[in-house]
Amino acid sequence: MCSPGVSLDDFLASGGPWLEPVFHAVHAHLETLDGELVVDPLDGLVQFKNGPVFASIRSMKKWAALGFSLGHDAGSSRVSRKVIAHHGRYHHVMNVMSADEIDDEVREWLTEAFHLRDVGRRSGDPKVPADVEIDIG
Repeated sequence: MCSPGVSLDDFLASGGPWLEPVFHAVHAHLETLDGELVVDPLDGLVQFKNGPVFASIRSMKKWAALGFSLGHDAGSSRVSRKVIAHHGRYHHVMNVMSADEIDDEVREWLTEAFHLRDVGRRSGDPKVPADVEIDIG
């Protein structure tokens, strides 16, 4: 079941004092990338989309959980949970307590996640799954 939508202000107010600066650090970087960016605040998390969801921030009791998918396992000790592989994508989660942790390495991962949307898609349309054949003539 989907979580109900909330305002961005309500999402930011739902977490500790680290949540808003972490969100703004991530969002500021994503805004610099070329392409559509949709910010979708839900109850307890915010999803970043450019078609599919490519990253999220979940409000936790002591940190913000930043999740993103890459085309490989980043192999970093900064990743706080087991990396989950699924259909050529590797989902990573790192616990973030400060906007300072959104450094060059994390921004590089977020950029890669943003551009990963076309992997496994035949049509090039991020809203069309890879197993759907499109023939519009």
